[in-house]
Amino acid sequence: MAEQRYAILIGNSNYLPEANLSPLRCPAQDVKGFGDLLQSEKHGPYQVERLLDKRHDDALDVIYDTLQKAERDDLVLIYYSGHGKPDFNGELYLATANTSEKRLLRTSVPIREIAGYMEKSKSRKMVLILDCCFSGAAGRVFAKGNAAEQVALSLPHGRGTYVLTACGDVQLAEEKEGDQYSLLTKYIISGISEGGADKNEDGNISMYELTTYVQEQLELAGCTQRPQSKTINQELGDLVIARTGRPSGIVRRNRVRSEIFNVAKQYPRFPKNLMDIALNVVDVTGSAPDLQRRYDTWVDQLDAKRSDPDELLGELINVIVAYQVAEEKAPNKPEEITSIKPDAAKSAQGSDSNRRGQNENSTQEETAVKREEEQADQRRNPEEEHKYAAGTGDPASMNNLGIMYEKGQGVPQDFAKAREWYAKAAARNYATSMYNLGSLYANGSGVPQDYRTARTWFEKAAALGQSNAMYKLGYMHSNGQGLPQDFVKAREWYEKAAVAGQATAMYNLGILYANGQGVDRDYEKARHWYEKAMDAGYKLAANNIGVLYASAQGVPQDYVKARELYEIAAAAGSTTAMSNIAALYEKGQGVEQDYGKAREWYEKAAEGGMPSAMYDLGVLHYNGQGVPKDYGRAREWYEKAAALGHAVAMYNLGVIYANGQGVQQDLDKARHWYEKSAEAGYPTAMYNLGVAYANGQGVPQDFAKASAWYEKAAHAGDSTAMYNLGVFFANGQGVPQDFGKAREWYEKAVTAGYTLAANNLGVLYVNGQGVSQDFGKARQWYEVAIAAGNPTAMNNLGALYDRGQGVEQDSNEAVEWYRKAAAAGHSSAMYNLGLAYANGQGVEQDLDTARSWYEKAAAAGNMSAMYSLGVLYANGQGVTQDFERARQWYEKAAGAGQ
Repeated sequence: MAEQRYAILIGNSNYLPEANLSPLRCPAQDVKGFGDLLQSEKHGPYQVERLLDKRHDDALDVIYDTLQKAERDDLVLIYYSGHGKPDFNGELYLATANTSEKRLLRTSVPIREIAGYMEKSKSRKMVLILDCCFSGAAGRVFAKGNAAEQVALSLPHGRGTYVLTACGDVQLAEEKEGDQYSLLTKYIISGISEGGADKNEDGNISMYELTTYVQEQLELAGCTQRPQSKTINQELGDLVIARTGRPSGIVRRNRVRSEIFNVAKQYPRFPKNLMDIALNVVDVTGSAPDLQRRYDTWVDQLDAKRSDPDELLGELINVIVAYQVAEEKAPNKPEEITSIKPDAAKSAQGSDSNRRGQNENSTQEETAVKREEEQADQRRNPEEEHKYAAGTGDPASMNNLGIMYEKGQGVPQDFAKAREWYAKAAARNYATSMYNLGSLYANGSGVPQDYRTARTWFEKAAALGQSNAMYKLGYMHSNGQGLPQDFVKAREWYEKAAVAGQATAMYNLGILYANGQGVDRDYEKARHWYEKAMDAGYKLAANNIGVLYASAQGVPQDYVKARELYEIAAAAGSTTAMSNIAALYEKGQGVEQDYGKAREWYEKAAEGGMPSAMYDLGVLHYNGQGVPKDYGRAREWYEKAAALGHAVAMYNLGVIYANGQGVQQDLDKARHWYEKSAEAGYPTAMYNLGVAYANGQGVPQDFAKASAWYEKAAHAGDSTAMYNLGVFFANGQGVPQDFGKAREWYEKAVTAGYTLAANNLGVLYVNGQGVSQDFGKARQWYEVAIAAGNPTAMNNLGALYDRGQGVEQDSNEAVEWYRKAAAAGHSSAMYNLGLAYANGQGVEQDLDTARSWYEKAAAAGNMSAMYSLGVLYANGQGVTQDFERARQWYEKAAGAGQ
């Protein structure tokens, strides 16, 4: 199904007196202007919902409904213009037409509630733009959102959530007198409509480009307001939010490239250095406007000049020369560039008969040279040939002798002699030999591994322009070989090597930009360098470009394009690309789902030694996808992957032995594989070992060992383990009871996304355990858990309103929270509703309804409800007095309390 784009635009200009907020001039125009832009075919199109001066529940209903109907690949944009209102704890609420300062949670749009709706949506592309005061506080909520947990049998793509706010936590968003729009919205609209935000000239505007543009414009305008941005779970990469509606710079440059090749076809002896420079000019003309116009004029006149190819070539050379002047650099020697005079292209080419004659003479000369070389080969073997040349002082021959001895080509392998010949050539300033000496020391070939000496030789070679040495220096800085890891210095060396034409350096530059190592993350620049590497012959870079297309990082998502690129890399031997093709077939992305083809590609990758492909083959056999379900074959593939260190494969072996799938059940072996997986760093295995020891599953129950494994899993980032550690410290299970530590682990769990722990924090504050008793903070933590849909927290918040703890006593509010929790199946809330109806608190007294809620709670195992039902039947309250039924309910309550 094609991607749908939804935009919810909320603006609020007018407020109630109890909101204590001033009216605003711009939100109505903000919503109209931004809405018209997004709704247009030229820049969108989005399905736009405009909400102006509406109640908070109207806004929440539209947000919830839209996020619920959005599918996986749909984009949902939520925009707000108005007042942002923080509470005393710094949490942000969006003010609406019915907002009251004293009842923020109940009369405004909490950012936490929007976050909860987003978390439950199927959409993986969501944007939140807040043009309001204090909007930077929103980032704190989303920083605590759920992190995708790695699942043993699949690789999650995560969810992409993009936040752009008008200012920081404590800044005010501005309306400038005379402006039609609020400041942030003003530059968002102009950046899209005028195309100024399209930094890479591709005709699309990404969130990164838009954010960068508005930040630059506000700074140039002298505003103190500083927009903030945040991207959560960025596996989808940068997101295209709008189009410029204009032809891209890429289209123009591709046209120029095509025409350059057309010219070259008309000249079989077209100088390669001219081709390289001409193509290079295409990539840099954007930084030289005059040159760009000259190139564009040349392209516009191509059709008229086709009849005169010499004139066409001459003009191309004129452009190249202009480029060199404009850039103040000459990649090749001047005589090589100008050997064909710009004003005399025809005479330089000569007549057809002259060219034929020159070719014939060249052929005769080449034949004589070849015959002489063959005779010389008969007189000397390769080693003697190089020694002869080396004896004359030729450093290239000295270097070649070093290569022969290093690799054992035509002579016995001898690293000492290799090092000797390399050293002789290096003494004559032969850069390649300096590089080769550095490689011997870096690899420990015939000498002790010594990164310091290796670096010295690489630096000497790099100073003489040796590109491989520059690359090696970048690699050493990147990986911390013999020196501290430093991605900034790595990038500097990779860039030098890339400019010198080193393809692997270009590829590694792409990786640095993709990962944001030593540079700001920039998928456009990553793709640029990957493409450069491909053009320079490093075809494995095609895999990484494919990943960008598959995950919509800096480019629109395109699985078909991704597969084409993966196939290029796979043909060059990339097992990663083979595995990525398999994943496309497995998931039906860009191709029809086909587990058979997925298996074929995984097998190719596995034959190449890729552990993750072996693991994936195990998953296919385990699930019976494309093959008959076969636990034995699954186990075999898992064992192969495990032997190569694949932690999840080790874990799955544990599952197979624990369940007796294709093998005799063996809990000891299961534990063995879980421990191997845990030792290899897999958090789920650590957590499961904790569960096993806590419950005595396959091992003697041991809370101390359980807590030790939970702690390891927690330090590895497992949020559930953090929560369980909190429970252990609160209950004194396997560790000394320590409510302070319980609180610390609960807070870490919440920060890591396990919001169930927020309810437990509320309980600690209610009881004053490990903290000073504070009903207000208890309420705040309950609300955090409620935003994630936690029914226990809803019941507990109801209890605070029932007792007037941290809030004004309000039985009606208490009943509402009990009702929400009961609807989610919470037995204590059902019982509390029964009490409310029995006592007429917050509702009219109704003993029959009270009995009904008691029965629901009792059916869910609530002992207090069983006892209360006994009381009703014993006293004949709302029922016919029946001592036998009373006895039965008392006995059930007693049994439940044992």
